[in-house]
Amino acid sequence: MRLIIFVWLVLACCVAKAQILRGEIFDAENKQPISGASVFLNNTTVRTVSKENGVFEVNRFPFGKYQLIVSCVGYELYTIYLQSSQIKEGLKIYLKPKVKALQEVVVEANEKDGWYKWGAFFIENFIGISAYAKDVILKNPEVVRFKYDRHNEILTAFANEPLIIENYALGYMLRYELVQFEYFFSKHLVFIKGYPLFEEMQTDKASKKERWLRNRNDVYEGSLMHFFRSLFRNRVSESGFELRVAALLSKSEVKLRQAMLRQDSVNVSLTQDSILLPNKGVSSSEVLNDSTEYYREMLLSQNKSEVLFPIVVPADSFAYAIDSATIGLFFKDKLHVTYVRKKAPIEITEALNGKEVISLPLSYPYINILSSQSRRPSEGLISKLELIGGKEITIWANGAFYESTDILAFGYWAFWERIATLLPLDFKTVVLKKGP
Repeated sequence: MRLIIFVWLVLACCVAKAQILRGEIFDAENKQPISGASVFLNNTTVRTVSKENGVFEVNRFPFGKYQLIVSCVGYELYTIYLQSSQIKEGLKIYLKPKVKALQEVVVEANEKDGWYKWGAFFIENFIGISAYAKDVILKNPEVVRFKYDRHNEILTAFANEPLIIENYALGYMLRYELVQFEYFFSKHLVFIKGYPLFEEMQTDKASKKERWLRNRNDVYEGSLMHFFRSLFRNRVSESGFELRVAALLSKSEVKLRQAMLRQDSVNVSLTQDSILLPNKGVSSSEVLNDSTEYYREMLLSQNKSEVLFPIVVPADSFAYAIDSATIGLFFKDKLHVTYVRKKAPIEITEALNGKEVISLPLSYPYINILSSQSRRPSEGLISKLELIGGKEITIWANGAFYESTDILAFGYWAFWERIATLLPLDFKTVVLKKGP
């Protein structure tokens, strides 16, 4: 079994000494310096602007790996991953003019009265449906354009300038570079890609600031960021998370499982779309080892039922150290995650009634699928993760992960991780006094 190993002294040192990133920005064609370009770390509060000579400086590059985003009017968006421990002096960035890229695109007419037709739908899918969403305002909806492909039933939304969003529930101003929004009505699937930059709202009212801090802590508790940070620190159970194995089995597999358990006189509960295998007579190692050979066959079956093994599995069955700054996460089938210290908010419970959602957090490209399979209400926050293409993902201390398009999240996380509940990667929990 591979264990997660951490070098706490090195980590503390790296956190204390923020790195400085310096570089220059040029036009890719005429090689002239570009001034006024926005340079920021994706999904953080870290931002700067290039000077007249194209030089920029990020004087507090935090520990870990981040995606550097460079945005400038008239140029294509530039992105690159950088790690604090490997920052080199003299980074040179060349931006490509957007004009030539547009010449290669077939121009189609925008949807007339697009916001009137699709604005509410866009807000629900982009901002979210949580109680916090009512305090989130998109300040410049006029920059959002819509196209609807009636033949393929696809709605596309795009913007040529950043979306300006005010989140009065969490106390953040966001500049969101919307790269792509597509909703496929035939499959109930939405694909969103973009890059957010956070800015702290300012207030002189102590009560408002305290409310923001409490809301941020509440949003963080049980979130995907909370889970990944706990996984990195090997404190999953201490943080309130329980991990189980969930798999899809064919009817023949179900019968085989029943036969395996019959010798112990164990009843297997089989519902329309799920099976619960009790703990009696089955160890966690037997479940993991025995299931491996069967899962390949079940993926070929057209009629599958979801099986949840109720045994809590240790995190080091799936997570392992890559180096002192990163861990890897790999599992087969689905990882069932329960956060036991909170109950699902009423709006999420109602939304999940009759639906199942598959998605990735909004800070990254994600896919969202709705199905007609109903899910019974459960205690705690219930989510599931699935890896795409059998690829591991890499997780950093701040909760960021790579590649984001290699993982799907189901259930609570799919509904919860939207703009209204989005936190920056440099977010830190704050201990507050309990109310009266």
